[in-house]
Amino acid sequence: MKTLVVMFLLAPPLCGALSAQDRVEAFVWPENLPKFVQKGIEEAKAQKKLMLLNFGADWCGPCKLMDRKTFPNPRVRAELESWVVLRVDADEHRELARAFSVSVLPAYLAVNQQGGVLDKRLGYVVAVDFAEWLAAARKAR
Repeated sequence: MKTLVVMFLLAPPLCGALSAQDRVEAFVWPENLPKFVQKGIEEAKAQKKLMLLNFGADWCGPCKLMDRKTFPNPRVRAELESWVVLRVDADEHRELARAFSVSVLPAYLAVNQQGGVLDKRLGYVVAVDFAEWLAAARKAR
């Protein structure tokens, strides 16, 4: 029992010591990707940028709030210039949403060109926090 407690206490610092590359979730792009996603992957590779997958839906109130309040913010707009942004209608592209385990909208995934998820944010996020999250995900790649 003492060994288990010691291992449990040591585990958090060890987990935090992993590099960003070690924390990237393994992923295989689903077959039959929508063309806009294929183009986004190609663009991200050509420009050596990360992708921001923005999952939403027409009926999603927090998604609309993000569009009205967060995305127009100058800090967010400046940070998004370093990203290839793909807006994904979660209702229309359910297979892609399932592939990325999206169950809450809006969902924002920082993704590398191989499809590895670097980080994920769910729900409404105020502009300052969203800009900081984008910058941190970009720097951690």
